[in-house]
Amino acid sequence: MQVLTPDELSVLRVAFDAAWDEVALDYDASPTTTEVGRTRLASAVLLAFRRGMIEPGSIKAAALRRMAKWRHESRFAL
Repeated sequence: MQVLTPDELSVLRVAFDAAWDEVALDYDASPTTTEVGRTRLASAVLLAFRRGMIEPGSIKAAALRRMAKWRHESRFAL
C-alpha cells in the first residue's frame, strides 16, 4: 500500500473535483447513484495516479476516459 503525501493528495483532489464537475449530472438521480459515481471516479483517479500521472489535468483526462469506458461497458452488461 502506498502512502500519499499531502502534495499528492492535493493533486488528486484537484483532479477529482475537476472531473466530477464534468460527470456529476450523470450521477444525480439519487444519493446512491451519486455515491456510486463518486466512488468510481475516485477509483479512476487513483488508477491514473498509480500509472504514473502526476499532473491534475492528465489525471482528470485519464479518469474521464475510464469513466466513459465503464459507462459504455455497462450498456452491454446483462
